[in-house]
Amino acid sequence: MVKKIKHLSDRASKALQAGETDKIEYKSDPSGLSVDDLCSFANSKFGGTVLLGVRESREKDSKSFGIVVGCPIDDSTQLVILNKAQSCHPPIAIFIHIEIFIDKYFLRVEIPASTTGPHCTPKGTYLVRSGTRNTALLPPALLKSFLDREGREFEMRFSMVTGEIEKKIKLLQSEISSRIQEISQELGWADSMFDDTGDKIDGVISLISDLRRRIDDSSDRLRVIIGATNG
Repeated sequence: MVKKIKHLSDRASKALQAGETDKIEYKSDPSGLSVDDLCSFANSKFGGTVLLGVRESREKDSKSFGIVVGCPIDDSTQLVILNKAQSCHPPIAIFIHIEIFIDKYFLRVEIPASTTGPHCTPKGTYLVRSGTRNTALLPPALLKSFLDREGREFEMRFSMVTGEIEKKIKLLQSEISSRIQEISQELGWADSMFDDTGDKIDGVISLISDLRRRIDDSSDRLRVIIGATNG
């Protein structure tokens, strides 16, 4: 998503003053934004912000800050950035904001912490932000990230399936209650109509058989749903 801001936003202002951190990075040219940067921020706990068209500078006490030098903000520049995000696996959702400082335009790229990761580059490299650098996501952390994602997906699927199971159980209870009431009515009528006893008993047996078939069908459906959950 791309959004144009008429004045310097508070978020951009704070990012310029904060200097480069584990959540903020500067690139003087949009071409400096790499898939490594996108993956590392997306795989990090808090995501990150990249300012394009901004150069890092330092004060005498070594505190860094950003100086706006400006950069192209045309559609082709934005498309290149979006294509880089899409080339990651799985694709990364980013937000591009066009900022202006005095008479210079620059881009603020927001990379939220991902809920669909971990993400890797087109070459299969997994990275995470550590301080002001992109570092390799080591096997233990990578495994934890995969397990966290699978846990979230399982929880979502389980919640959906249990809701369906509850509906099926309520429907089955309603069918059983309805059939029991019909059987009770048939038995009462059979007791008072001795001439038709044989016919009424046959009718009751038929009702019981139908009830059993419906219960079996409902049980089969529940087993399929539970099986899908376990799968």
